[in-house]
Amino acid sequence: LLFLAEGEINQTKKILEEPSMALKKYVPFLALSAYINYKERKIEKAIKLLEEALAIDPSNLWVRNNLLKITKSAAQSIWVDNFERADNTVIGRGWTENEKYGVEISISNKQCLFKGTQSLKGEGITYLERSISRDSFIRFEARFSIPDIERPFPGIYFATQSKDRILFIALRNNQISYGFSTTSDILPTEWSSFQKPPITAQEFKISLEAVGPKGNPAEFHCFIDDVLFGIIPLKIAFGKPQEVSYLVGVYGYAGLNKKWDMTLKTARVFEEKPK
Repeated sequence: LLFLAEGEINQTKKILEEPSMALKKYVPFLALSAYINYKERKIEKAIKLLEEALAIDPSNLWVRNNLLKITKSAAQSIWVDNFERADNTVIGRGWTENEKYGVEISISNKQCLFKGTQSLKGEGITYLERSISRDSFIRFEARFSIPDIERPFPGIYFATQSKDRILFIALRNNQISYGFSTTSDILPTEWSSFQKPPITAQEFKISLEAVGPKGNPAEFHCFIDDVLFGIIPLKIAFGKPQEVSYLVGVYGYAGLNKKWDMTLKTARVFEEKPK
């Protein structure tokens, strides 16, 4: 465990693989082996080890919960953009950029930077957007870094293919709020708050997960740093029957003539693997 804590995964593997170790039926040994296999993306081996551990100790909640998580993740594909590429004014990798309101988006120091002065509209949003499959979408998440001074209002959104219905999630005045709009770069006129403790950290992750039938979710679950913050019920269908994709986006905005910046550190899309 000491080697692992110090990042020495190879040394930990060497110890675990020593034939002199008589720990093959010891649950912590199996759990540690499963963790290392999972970190190396050997998912099937990790699942097998956790199943062995659970057979020995069915009451072990850590093993049970992680077996469920890893089994679930094995049925998913994950698209990741960590923006670790050369500086550029074009984001690339399938993103569409909207920079109408004085704020520019660029790759800077291997991160995605939003920076400028809000102009033309008090609440016109600057955003990145990409298309995803309607039938396979599970979850979208974005990790932000926001300076303490002159904080903008960052967020993510989920939209129909035609953008006739858009769900916005935003950090507004340190509260996570949501609202619906029917215009792509115009925010909702009414917001609802989850009434949770304020978000004051400089870095945080916002996630939105569709719950219900694929392609026709009944509700969305909003997470902050993987903790469920609130549930958003849908009263009407999200998307026309003929539409085959959704749109997900990352955005920011501020008051008119206000200078602001924020960094998008990573974005991930979780989808169901084809069966």
